[in-house]
Amino acid sequence: MVMSGVVTITGKADVDDDLVATLSELSCKGEGVIGTMAAAFLQEKLKKANGKKVPLMTFSLGDVSLRDLTISTGKNIEINARFGKE
Repeated sequence: MVMSGVVTITGKADVDDDLVATLSELSCKGEGVIGTMAAAFLQEKLKKANGKKVPLMTFSLGDVSLRDLTISTGKNIEINARFGKE
């Protein structure tokens, strides 16, 4: 017997001029027995993450760090990042 499920996670990440992302409106829903159980578990984790600030500048590669970030949505999500030295 093979059991499967689907979990859909949605939310917002607002990125300010200092490249700090604030997570909000995080939620998830599951389909099927496994998906529903997983979503119930994840929902508690997502509640704790709502309002969390994630400094994107901490993702650096030695001297090179994130300088600019552009996110475009449509049929696909496109993320463009510009890196440079300080």
